[in-house]
Amino acid sequence: MEKGHYPLSFGGKKTFDDQYRLEENGYRSHEGWYNDYRRKRDRNIFYLGSRDETGGNQMFQLRPDAEGSYDIRIRKDGKYDRDGRYVYGKCRFKYLDDELRESLRNRDRPVSYRIRIRGTKIYLQAIVTLDMSKRPIVTTMVNGAIGIDFNDGHIDLAETDGKGNLVAMDRYRLKYHGTGGRAANEMRQVTAEIGKYALSKGKSIVKEDLSFARKKSRQSEMGSI
Repeated sequence: MEKGHYPLSFGGKKTFDDQYRLEENGYRSHEGWYNDYRRKRDRNIFYLGSRDETGGNQMFQLRPDAEGSYDIRIRKDGKYDRDGRYVYGKCRFKYLDDELRESLRNRDRPVSYRIRIRGTKIYLQAIVTLDMSKRPIVTTMVNGAIGIDFNDGHIDLAETDGKGNLVAMDRYRLKYHGTGGRAANEMRQVTAEIGKYALSKGKSIVKEDLSFARKKSRQSEMGSI
């Protein structure tokens, strides 16, 4: 503090502390630990958005095209090589694409981006601020409801009007199963999409409340006879 020298470490604390117990953590040298530390540290890259910047972000910018995709432009940090100042690419978003395009079109909100590198795959997340003043804050069942039914591999949706008449049906496919990270992330994305639809209609969501307590009790009584 007195010398004004403040060393900073960007990365996980656990992996950083592994250097003090190299053999215990499977490393033969400090260099081996350092290469692994940098690789794990650089798996997550975050670009903080700013409302005053072009496209809502200074370093990472998207431009929608007519085919439903986005052109990527990432500004390099530090010295530039012969390839120039920017890195370019293409991407497409499956969920909340309308909100992202609206933010980029109006240029009135910050857009942050997170890059996650997992093995040979690279995932891009866009983080936008939604204008809730344009959405119904409270949903009711006066004009109908949105009913959902969870099944193996998909979620079924049924929409009714205020008189209970069926007006729409949809099915959301689920690619992943179980309790893993991919399955949980997919479930969050799908339920967020259903919630977005319910908000756009101003209708509450209802689901079947299954209870097998009585059935189990009855089977237990039958088994004891």
